[in-house]
Amino acid sequence: NYHYHQITRYVLWKHENSLGLHNDRKVSPWEYLGLIGKSNMQSTLEHISARNPRDAHNTEEFRSKYLNNIGNLAFMPKGMNSTLGNRSELEKQPLLQASSYAAHREIADMILTRGEWNEESILARKGDIIHFIIDRWQVKVSETTPVLVN
Repeated sequence: NYHYHQITRYVLWKHENSLGLHNDRKVSPWEYLGLIGKSNMQSTLEHISARNPRDAHNTEEFRSKYLNNIGNLAFMPKGMNSTLGNRSELEKQPLLQASSYAAHREIADMILTRGEWNEESILARKGDIIHFIIDRWQVKVSETTPVLVN
């Protein structure tokens, strides 16, 4: 739940590269580190549900439990992050769908299928990311592991 942690961006970068289809472009380590390209291509984290939404208000519970949850975050170039701004999830959906990033398209599909982006969506995506982490780094877990409990 701490989106400023460097590990979060690293995990989402690795997750992005794992999702892509065979022909999808992978984000290189140099792009991840911001060592090549323009500054608007530097990697950032986007809140799918905006921190300061334009036309809505986040409850205190949502801010504390879901806003900075890894399931609500997407690895994204700085320029695209700025473009999305504080739009609603439904306004972001077509832009995410047109993205070259597989995770963005996956999120767009979830928004389209569910008709919204809410706590359930965030927890579902968090679960997918946790399973990716467990598989990728061969983490030993049990059914009582706290991170698996919502």
